[in-house]
Amino acid sequence: MTASRTNANIIKASRDLFERHKDRHQFPYLDTRGKTTIGVGRNLSDRGLADDEIEYLFATDLGIALSTCCDLYLALAGFSSARQAALILMAFNLGRPRLTRFWRLRLAVNRAN
Repeated sequence: MTASRTNANIIKASRDLFERHKDRHQFPYLDTRGKTTIGVGRNLSDRGLADDEIEYLFATDLGIALSTCCDLYLALAGFSSARQAALILMAFNLGRPRLTRFWRLRLAVNRAN
């Protein structure tokens, strides 16, 4: 058996065992030692996030904000990149539910005003 095949088996067995003993958490929680944790046992207090994980999360959130703007602002494509970026930043920071409360802004944007 090759080393990579052996490692794959060990990883699978470890993953299966770990997931039987840990729940999946979408939101941060305090573990039994008081450490902020997320996912399947990710200790954010001590380990944090790696740069590629931060980039993945940021790209995902930015994509959600862009999608929100495309849904809410039909005239978005006709705006300058700076104006698009400002609206996307608002969507990123506020989230869709809070952004939809700005109905006057939405009317103005959709009128390209």
